[in-house]
Amino acid sequence: MRRIAFPAVLAIMVAAGGASAEGREDLTRVVVPDDEEAALLVLKEWLGKRGFEVEAPKGSLVMKRERISMSLVPIVENGGLDLIRVNAGYSPKKEYKGSKEFEQLAVKLNRSQNFLQVYVDDNGDLEAVSNLTFYDELSARVFDSFVDDFTEAVKKYVLTDEALKMLQ
Repeated sequence: MRRIAFPAVLAIMVAAGGASAEGREDLTRVVVPDDEEAALLVLKEWLGKRGFEVEAPKGSLVMKRERISMSLVPIVENGGLDLIRVNAGYSPKKEYKGSKEFEQLAVKLNRSQNFLQVYVDDNGDLEAVSNLTFYDELSARVFDSFVDDFTEAVKKYVLTDEALKMLQ
């Protein structure tokens, strides 16, 4: 009797485990569509299901990591390399807006590392930008590592003591 009961119980447990696994969604990766609006919605949903708080203002996603607010803009190509442009922007204090000193700071911050593009945009704000590239499918591991690296680079190379004196 025991010889029959054990395999039967084991078979039921395996079948139940398989059914349970089938019902779970795989959040370790996401296939990003080749349409930018659709890509934005898919990424927002995927990040939300993974526990990220994400807002979706016009044409981008906004999220925070360790008090660093970043904008994510998917740029997708049909059959080509896709990317998410990640940006952290900071407004200068009024006395530094448009100043040569602020421009020089941006050049200095840009030269201090090779992960971010740091510059003053047309509105006079300091921008730190980098691109996460992928081909159609983005893994959670790659995304998380990139966002962690971006966050650390901004904290270390952009939000320096010198920069914080000039930023709001």
